[in-house]
Amino acid sequence: GGSGQLSWSFTDDLAGLADGPYTYTARVVSETGGQGAESPGYSIVLDTTPPPGSLSITSYLDDVEPNVGEFGDGSSTNDTTPLLLGTVTGLEQGDRVLLFLGGEPLGPAVLDGMGGWSFQIRGAAALALGPGGLSEGRHTFTAVIEDAAGNRTTSEPFTLIVDLTPPTGGSVAITYFTDDVGPVTGDFPSGAVTDDTTPLLNGTVSGLNPGDYVLIYQGATLLPGRAVLSGDGTWTYAVTGPLDEGTHIFPAVIANDAGGEAARSPEFSLT
Repeated sequence: GGSGQLSWSFTDDLAGLADGPYTYTARVVSETGGQGAESPGYSIVLDTTPPPGSLSITSYLDDVEPNVGEFGDGSSTNDTTPLLLGTVTGLEQGDRVLLFLGGEPLGPAVLDGMGGWSFQIRGAAALALGPGGLSEGRHTFTAVIEDAAGNRTTSEPFTLIVDLTPPTGGSVAITYFTDDVGPVTGDFPSGAVTDDTTPLLNGTVSGLNPGDYVLIYQGATLLPGRAVLSGDGTWTYAVTGPLDEGTHIFPAVIANDAGGEAARSPEFSLT
């Protein structure tokens, strides 16, 4: 016949029950079968259905030179804090978009209200990140829609490769340019005169490591795009210009997404 207040707990296995509302009540039952008054009802809503929406990680934004812009799944970057971008449809009230790195939670995405979302990778934003953001190597992200009950719908994985190691070794040269304009056409060496304002530069390269490529400068200005590698140690680059009258100096360099440059060719000139 004590009157002290006791606490209790009860674990219910809801497996097999249909989604919907359920109400629990409790009462005290004595060893002799006597029953106390029934407690007020305690209601829950069982929801085990994943959110009906869909989402994807479409790209990331790299703002670290030399290669800046928007890049897709499987690409390399020297940006350790890229901005992830994606799309989402079918969100219901209470749903949110969360980002994960290798199964570790990173945090909620920012929704733009027009079917897009973004997530800024920041240093030490989660256990999966170091103080400087992503470490060198391959990183796989997933995005999920999570509803108020904790059910989730998961995107396809999205991978990017952080490359912070500048290229080493190798050699590159510009050997000639191809002129296909006017009465005098053909292949010409450095120092030749041309009336072609968009010549095709031709060269050789050796000692490339995986992820290396050839870039072309005009003086100190990096030209857009990359040289086209042939696989036999030669390459070509179409100058989109058009070039102004005068002498133009072109060096070629071996580079990679870490942002460094290795071998640099002797300067090649045309007028």
